[in-house]
Amino acid sequence: MTGRLAAISSLIEPARVIADVGCDHGLIAEYCVKNGVCERVIASDISATCLNKAKSKLAAYKNVTFMVCDGIEYECDEAIIAGMGGLLISAILEKAAVLPQTLVLCPHRDADIVRRTLIRLRYSIDGDIIAEERGKIYFIIRARRDGGAQALDELQYLFGVNYRCENDLLKAYLQKLYDICMLAPDKNADRLASVLAAMTAQGMRLHDQFVHKGAKMEDSLKKKFQTLLEYQKKDIELRKLNSILERDQALASMTKHKRIFNEAKQTINDCEQQSGELIGMYEELQRYVDENEAALAALEGAEACSEEELEARVKKLDSLKSKFQSADKKMHAVDEKSRAVCKARVDAVKSGNAAKQQFAEAKGKHAELVNSKSAELDKLKAELEQLRAALDEKLYAEYSKLVGENKFPPIVPAASDERKGMFNCGGCGLGLPQQGNAYLKDRGWCYCDNCRRIIVKLN
Repeated sequence: MTGRLAAISSLIEPARVIADVGCDHGLIAEYCVKNGVCERVIASDISATCLNKAKSKLAAYKNVTFMVCDGIEYECDEAIIAGMGGLLISAILEKAAVLPQTLVLCPHRDADIVRRTLIRLRYSIDGDIIAEERGKIYFIIRARRDGGAQALDELQYLFGVNYRCENDLLKAYLQKLYDICMLAPDKNADRLASVLAAMTAQGMRLHDQFVHKGAKMEDSLKKKFQTLLEYQKKDIELRKLNSILERDQALASMTKHKRIFNEAKQTINDCEQQSGELIGMYEELQRYVDENEAALAALEGAEACSEEELEARVKKLDSLKSKFQSADKKMHAVDEKSRAVCKARVDAVKSGNAAKQQFAEAKGKHAELVNSKSAELDKLKAELEQLRAALDEKLYAEYSKLVGENKFPPIVPAASDERKGMFNCGGCGLGLPQQGNAYLKDRGWCYCDNCRRIIVKLN
């Protein structure tokens, strides 16, 4: 179970009927039935296709009810909602047919909106924890509908009811928010003030001080992104060049013939071992034959004194005949095996020598390609090193993190949808939400909620 799902499960309490709302694969529903925390589980999803995944996973359980519906259109004692944004979770709660007594919620964004909705619906939040999964921070909230009027301050809405209790994950989350705000502090003054207050409550040392820089900050930020984009351009060129070298047919041929050579070498070693074993078998058979020939000679030279002795001698002769026939078959088998081993060794030597020669030829061709590209490689590396010295450290750290997550290129341009007057991500192509569009227009950059790349609009 992942860190996020484990955290969600830790807040689930025993109840008669528990609902997994927007269940998708039914992981939460599976946890509930496997651990016996309820008498019955309702697994619901707006998508019949997604619900079928849960049906396949939970087919063996008789106490699971599957429903295709939009939100909570049924009665349950406890509902778990995860895997969607805070706005959608709030909308589901606002239009629920019957509100459950207990809720366990895990929005992937806008947790403050969820907390405000819960208080407005007269829930009390008695569990508010934080978890990390794949580098992303999640708040998991448990609330009970007791009709009381719980009072939260603004920082509790934003960062959890327990934001004053020191927590390493919350500190990391606040530090990331702080770093983002400091890229354009004049545009994020209110948000930055809240982050700084929460950081103080967490006992964090503030290494930077908020200074209002006015319009100059916009020009400075633009220059930082322009430098980073130039670095990314050279990085792309270097990666393409390295890709040409890695996809070189001569390099593939080297790999292929190295494998053939190693296989031939292994075959030769196996033949050597088998030859030793065959020699041992031949020597053992020869001793067996010599012993039986000696026994035969002794029988032929002996004189029979009685009819019983003559009969016994005939039986021994028949036995020796059978032994000689068996030895002959074994000797023939050893001979055939020896021929096969010798042939395999001869073929392996030929194959290995041919592979060795072809490897050497391919290695020479690959070396020629590497030499032809070495000047270009050295130039790009030098340019990247020079640009690296001029990069903003925080932006470069984010760039490196996204590259490490295989988000390449990590910085993409904003694509405009002229008909709708909205922006799309230049990486994955999906349209940006209202907040993303606002950020782009206001500060010139934002994160893509889908692919997590940084989208920039410098013009």
